[in-house]
Amino acid sequence: MDEVFDSHVCPGPHIFVKGVAGSGKSTLLSKLAFDWSKGRGKLADLKKYVLLIRLREVKPGESIAEIVWDQCVTKSAKGVSIDLIERYLREHESDLVFLLDGFDELPHGAKIIPELLAGTRYPNSTVLVTSRPSSGMEVERKMAVNCSVLIVGFSLDHVEQYMTKYFKAVGNPGLAPSLVRAVQADIVAKSLMQTPMFVMLLCVLWEEDPTRVFPGTMSGLYQELLICLVKKYCKREDISMLGDEIPTDISNALLLLGEHAFKSLKRDQALIDLETATLLRRDTDILLKLGIVSKEVSASRLHPREQLNFPHKTMQEFLASRYIAHKLSSSTYFFFFFFFSSSTNIEEFVNLTSIGSVLHFEGLLQFICGSGDPAARMVLGKVNLLIPRGITFSERRNPFQFAEKMNIDELCLVCLHESQDPSLVPILKGTLSFKDGYLNVRVPSRQGAALMFYLAHAEGMSLSRVLNLTLEEAGPGEAIKHLCTLVKTPLLQLQRLDVKCQIGNNLEYLTPLLRNVPNLRVLHLENTHLTEVSMGALRQALPHVPLLEELDLARNKKIGDEGIRMLSKGLGSVLNLKRLKLYEVGMGDTGLHPLVQALKQLSSLRSLDFTHNKIGDVGCQLLVSILHNLNLEELLLNHNSVGNAGLETFAVMQNPIPSLKQLWLYENQMTAISLQSLAANLHHVPNLQNLILSFNMMTGEGILNFAQTIGRMTALEELDFIPWETVYLDNAEVMTITAMMSRLPVLRMFGLWNIGMEAAGFKAFIEAAKEHPTLTEIRYSPGLVPEGEDTSYSFLRLMPPLSADQRHVIKKIREDDNGYDAYKHIYDNPSPYLFQLPNTTES
Repeated sequence: MDEVFDSHVCPGPHIFVKGVAGSGKSTLLSKLAFDWSKGRGKLADLKKYVLLIRLREVKPGESIAEIVWDQCVTKSAKGVSIDLIERYLREHESDLVFLLDGFDELPHGAKIIPELLAGTRYPNSTVLVTSRPSSGMEVERKMAVNCSVLIVGFSLDHVEQYMTKYFKAVGNPGLAPSLVRAVQADIVAKSLMQTPMFVMLLCVLWEEDPTRVFPGTMSGLYQELLICLVKKYCKREDISMLGDEIPTDISNALLLLGEHAFKSLKRDQALIDLETATLLRRDTDILLKLGIVSKEVSASRLHPREQLNFPHKTMQEFLASRYIAHKLSSSTYFFFFFFFSSSTNIEEFVNLTSIGSVLHFEGLLQFICGSGDPAARMVLGKVNLLIPRGITFSERRNPFQFAEKMNIDELCLVCLHESQDPSLVPILKGTLSFKDGYLNVRVPSRQGAALMFYLAHAEGMSLSRVLNLTLEEAGPGEAIKHLCTLVKTPLLQLQRLDVKCQIGNNLEYLTPLLRNVPNLRVLHLENTHLTEVSMGALRQALPHVPLLEELDLARNKKIGDEGIRMLSKGLGSVLNLKRLKLYEVGMGDTGLHPLVQALKQLSSLRSLDFTHNKIGDVGCQLLVSILHNLNLEELLLNHNSVGNAGLETFAVMQNPIPSLKQLWLYENQMTAISLQSLAANLHHVPNLQNLILSFNMMTGEGILNFAQTIGRMTALEELDFIPWETVYLDNAEVMTITAMMSRLPVLRMFGLWNIGMEAAGFKAFIEAAKEHPTLTEIRYSPGLVPEGEDTSYSFLRLMPPLSADQRHVIKKIREDDNGYDAYKHIYDNPSPYLFQLPNTTES
């Protein structure tokens, strides 16, 4: 967290920390506050005043000063009044750091905390708030987040360290190695290890029985823990217990506790007030001896009470789910389930009328599904009805709806996995189509195990066509191992697979998955650290997906020429290929030679993206020589080294290329000569719609030669020729440009950025643009508009030029070939025009 506080020292930074239940959010805030109190850590170095507030203890109507007095001032402090605190907060506002723990536990009606998040209270203070991911959207709606932090939990090394320390502390260090080995060997058990709380529970269970087989679900883990605690209690109290059957008195006490746990959850409370739970008082002794609750007087000075506290909110949710499942499966409710609507039954307990309310009770619903039928069927059936159908949410245009859809998809997956009931899979066939959202899964994790369970039982699911999957690794090699076992049976309906993880040289592990998706149409492996060795494995895998239409290997710059040669040998297996994206793969003329020969077989090919490689004149000549054999519609050769000799190939081209609609050649080494050669032969591409020539070494002479030479192009809609350095055209030269426009009858966008004109020429050009029947956009530099000229025309889009710093960065990239990452400065400080790629339609 030191880096976070270092990077966000402006007045009023708002930091959002999210993590799943049991991942250590509360522990993190406690550690920050503890270190500060001891004069350690970044907050102490910055001379801040840290206020740790447990949001579950906040009451509606309380002011910030009252909350601070209640939770942050010790009872031994004398003379500290609420008025004094309020004045102190106001006078030291910029030095305050509010650590707000558990937004998802904030009681309804506590309006002062949202005001603090929104910055209407103490706007210059630092606010750090934690929450489960399901409440993240609500936090982001209320707070302008400067920094988001995701707690990913334990790595495998952390797990081993924790287990070693735990068993050393309990005096049995020899159990640690055997538990580590057992977890490493069990992919389902390993999926729970990301969450620190679950690691602790496994240690408790292993201490009791080092021969046990671990449950693969959170519900199973808590059930085994409960049985373990009950057995220990019965042994101490000399109570008979048959197997895992809980004695009646204890069972009744647990159900009553579960009822009150549920009532507290509905009030957004993580404790039970014994003043209102009078019936529970008689069983308090049993529950305390079991060790699943603790009894104490609240630390609140404003609201002192005797209460039962749970060790963690997940334990409260688990006990509440047992009570609800018991009610739903009782004879009365079971009869009601068969003869009336099942959703009515579950809604007698939990409000499931909106996606927001479902996500609010996500932990509880997971445990309810873990109790099995009929509760799981009721929950999943109701949730399924809430999911919007036929709507595609854009992350950019609808960020909250997009995040909500991602969260509900993930919740459905985990609930299904908790149930361990394959018969429930058809309920979610529409919900889990993966068509509208992306799954971001860290492996090993519960989400990863849930995805594996779903795919194992999803054969024949008519809507399961698209899987956009990002795998984040908890340890080296974990993601590719997960992919290897992800699909164990044929999944005939899966048509699209997007994978984002570090594959490297281990692409052969992907082959078992590809064997089981023979109808795959789209495979995206962008930025997965592929190498030339990977291409050998891909060559062997491609025969398993003969219907493949799109292959994306972009931003794997270690593939190189040798890797492209290996790939070329496998392309004959995918004759339906329509799109091949080889953006920044380290390919030069040597690699392009065998690829060109392979491309001749691909009569269905429509789009080629060779952007940001090392293709020179020889490679361009090879490519142009076969264009008439292809049905290519898009050719992107941006950011290569194509110069005059390469483009001269167009000058001697004899065969028409009627299919080509988009030709992108920005950032090459074209000069006036190659521009004129290209213009003279554009009649061979009569259906060309987009021609992008920007950021080449063109001069005013080259632009004029192009304008004079180009013939009538009846399909050309977009034309960009933007020079690196500013070019000025006199009035006569501008008339040449306007004459060219008349030969482009359907021109819609004309890029003239970085080209200056005199006043008379500019006025004539604007008049010609106004008369053009289809022209709707002219991109022009605001600094080059002659003084006093009207710029209010709707078609005139004024775009600021690249800064000298940006031009220097691009020049350095071109000279040093540092790859895509070197563009970061430009993307952080973009020109509105630069690097706008054509829109493509998804398969």
